[in-house]
Amino acid sequence: MNQQIKKLQELGAESTRLMMKPFSIKDAEDMFEYTSDPDSCKFLSWGPHLSVLEAGEFLEKAEKKKNDPDDINWGIYLKETNKLIGSVRIYEINTQQGSVLMSYMLNPAFARKGYMSECITAAIKACSSFLNTKVIRCDIADENIASTRVAEKCGMISDACVEPWYSEAKGKRFRMQKYVFFVDSDGRD
Repeated sequence: MNQQIKKLQELGAESTRLMMKPFSIKDAEDMFEYTSDPDSCKFLSWGPHLSVLEAGEFLEKAEKKKNDPDDINWGIYLKETNKLIGSVRIYEINTQQGSVLMSYMLNPAFARKGYMSECITAAIKACSSFLNTKVIRCDIADENIASTRVAEKCGMISDACVEPWYSEAKGKRFRMQKYVFFVDSDGRD
């Protein structure tokens, strides 16, 4: 396990209105608010959660894994209330090549307030600083307009070098695009 990954997992990231930090089991009800929504989980291989208990089991697994991470799973918390409103995952971390894959999810009740782009911008800066990441990638279904808007608002562009492909979730096929963000040589975006 890479100590840099573990340190970043523990430290999290921060923005003006948000804290990105490891999940807590006590946030099962907050998580269930959005992971129980079939539309929120539409493009995912898992979900929706059918009970608060199921959301709690997910959080329990995430809490156990935070001590030995091979990827980073953060909850997105409002600073003002410490309410869990979403999640961001940083995975396929390649510290040799300086690249990561990122995915994200937000409680629809908090959409259209700029939270997710604020979160992803902070996560990009944290990856650049702690993991020396130069390339951040996101795989996004063409139908996932909200995630595409977030990626583009954060400066990501569709990677024309990668042919679109198809992914399956819950028996439905989705055409996927790769979006990339390049950090310049000074570590700035």
